[in-house]
Amino acid sequence: MAAVASSSSRGHTAKVLTIGPACGRITELISKVTAIQSKHGPFACLLILGDLFTPNGPLTQPELDLLAGTTWLPIPTYFYLGSAPLPHEVQQKVDAASHRRTHDAPFQIANNLFYLGKSGVCLTPQGFRIAFCGGTWDATKWAESMRNATEGHGHDLDADNDNADDQTSPYITTHAVHRLLSHPSFALPKPVPAQTAASSSAAAPQTLAAAKAQAKAAAASAAVVSENAALLDSRPPLDFLLTNYWPSGIALFSNAALPDDSARIWGCAPLANIARAGAPRYHFALAPGPEDDTTIVGLGDEVRQVGAFWEREPYQNDLGLVPANANGRDQGWASRQRTDAAAATEPVTRFISLARFANAKKARWFMALKLAPASSPSPPPPKPANTTASPYFSGSMAGGAGGAKRTADAAGIGNGNGNVEGGDLPEAGPNFRFSQDARGKRRRVAGEERDDGPPPPGYKCRICGSEEHYIRLCPQKGQGKPARDGDGGNRDAASSTSGAGAGAGDGTGPRPPPSIRASTILPPGLAGLPSKPAFLQRERLLPVGPEDCWFCLSNPQCAKHLIVSIGDETYLALPKGALPSPTTTSVPGGGHVLIVPMSHFGSLFEAEDAAVADETMRETQRVKARLRRCFRRYGATMVCWEIGKSSRSGSRVGHTMVQAVAVPSEMEARLEEVFEERAAKSRMEFIKDPRAVDAFFQRVGDAAAAGGGGAAKEEAGIDYLALELGDDKKWLLKIAAGGRLAVQFVRQTLAALLDIPDRADWKSCVRSEDEEKSDVQAFRNALNASDEQQQDE
Repeated sequence: MAAVASSSSRGHTAKVLTIGPACGRITELISKVTAIQSKHGPFACLLILGDLFTPNGPLTQPELDLLAGTTWLPIPTYFYLGSAPLPHEVQQKVDAASHRRTHDAPFQIANNLFYLGKSGVCLTPQGFRIAFCGGTWDATKWAESMRNATEGHGHDLDADNDNADDQTSPYITTHAVHRLLSHPSFALPKPVPAQTAASSSAAAPQTLAAAKAQAKAAAASAAVVSENAALLDSRPPLDFLLTNYWPSGIALFSNAALPDDSARIWGCAPLANIARAGAPRYHFALAPGPEDDTTIVGLGDEVRQVGAFWEREPYQNDLGLVPANANGRDQGWASRQRTDAAAATEPVTRFISLARFANAKKARWFMALKLAPASSPSPPPPKPANTTASPYFSGSMAGGAGGAKRTADAAGIGNGNGNVEGGDLPEAGPNFRFSQDARGKRRRVAGEERDDGPPPPGYKCRICGSEEHYIRLCPQKGQGKPARDGDGGNRDAASSTSGAGAGAGDGTGPRPPPSIRASTILPPGLAGLPSKPAFLQRERLLPVGPEDCWFCLSNPQCAKHLIVSIGDETYLALPKGALPSPTTTSVPGGGHVLIVPMSHFGSLFEAEDAAVADETMRETQRVKARLRRCFRRYGATMVCWEIGKSSRSGSRVGHTMVQAVAVPSEMEARLEEVFEERAAKSRMEFIKDPRAVDAFFQRVGDAAAAGGGGAAKEEAGIDYLALELGDDKKWLLKIAAGGRLAVQFVRQTLAALLDIPDRADWKSCVRSEDEEKSDVQAFRNALNASDEQQQDE
């Protein structure tokens, strides 16, 4: 066991080296670490992500020599549980060292080699506090561990014997997460009581009772804020968090180019809760490996074998220190006036994904840092200029500084009579995609009628067709509603019971006990994962309605200045953040165009009116022909694609459209090769026979129009990506229910083909409104000139 350093030796600046999984390559590891140490050292400690030893295989002689102490690493090395159980020889060493272990100290199993465990927090002699959570993510095993915890079965999350058993389990479980979240470094503040609008309005109180109530509420809020600040100021700060997976949602708010098309859907949901609560200074993680989630559509073999390096912009942690305002709402991340305590206890986190050790593709596999422990008395460093908001949902974002309680039934995850903390539920947070936030609405007093005024022009209730009320206020709501798959025709029953399985529909299904933190047992889920416990079953994602849709002309927020022309069933518009720049393409206005149906549906097969769908399809084909002629006039060919989503597939359905991009004609010969290469890398299996593609759309279209059944009806319920390369190549990718699609696959592939990787993300390409208007007029003139030339011919 390494000697514990005295307090005087802690707090000084030291160098820390972090390395990706070595997977038993001990000889190479010692050689490369020695070289790094001699060139960039000295390093105080070496942190290993993932597997240090050979996973699921016999140890090699160099590994045995390392355990025996005949060879050793030149730096004190710390590792935790990787993707597989510890080898027998290593486990024996750990068991032998366990009786010598002190609190928050690692197991020393060999010279300069320390085992941290499966999950927990440890302190190095230099004063660095390291949190870690190892194991393999398996949604089925996670669900099983939750069932064991919620149904009893003799499993107590705080029982020593169960914790000992769980330390040897190779899977991420509720025990492992609970063990970490129970550490003082993860203590979270209490919700700040939100004052009522009547007692905290800007107007002076009119009565003595009102004045007393206002003063009492303000004092209570101030007391909780002070207590929270003291709690966060006293909790031991984390320097490092080490995990085998990305946390879900880490790419939110980031403009950094992702390492793979599918990276936005990587992640392990429980790790997001850990990262949010722990607020570490550095979070190191790994991309999915060879044996990880095989349902990720678009994840190629190269990433699984090599891993991925990705460094996110720093993000400001939000632990709910700021109280609610007069309306019981948080002031928002960007406008907060944070106290010195808030700045110190809500630090900036840097997330870094490392590739696998010494990989053949030379993706970056190590990171060297020089820093002082977070617990040192030195002031926190200044916040970087590129710091973003936290990508994780926090309690202060949920309509109050801590989020108010709501029933599990209202959240859609209860069994009829249970409560959970709304502040820990992802559903209680803002809708980042459409910038909707519950904080923007005043809380209604119990029994108060909700009145949002009349709907905007063009809005129609989807139940009765009226333009006078919203669908939630429809008097016919719930009357004669047809049964839907999986809910027995009763939406209220579906939201208040657990769905399929034991106890479904009778309010007697398993409930999460109060002893388990809601953030532990209710992680944000990912579509397509295997089955969850009964109490976590949710309804399918609600479709995006016209009132929230950026592309519906009835929505006042629709950017109508981008419209080029309007037809009978579609309109032509330029997108925000077009892929080609007007200065780098021969087509005036940029050559990136949207063909958008007037009607709101996720795909043409979702349209309620078959005649409208048929005419929309015909008009779309005519507009495509116009665009091809226009692009050819400027020496370019057309690549177009359409993503169709079905309400029956379980994905979030929005407004379908066709995107068309002009590609220089000299690149047309490379189109198929580039797309085939990228598709193979992402393991996408396209149908490439144009006749088969046309037959699919004809078959499914006929079934949708006739309301028939059979295989065509089943195909009508899937998502798809339809792709046209040039004039004669048609590809189709069918996404089965529960599958995942990297929606930016085509754009990112074209960005690579055109050698403009910095424009792969549309958000980095947005221009001013005046520039957009100029682009629209330039393209409109070019399109009209092309049409006139066609008429003359």
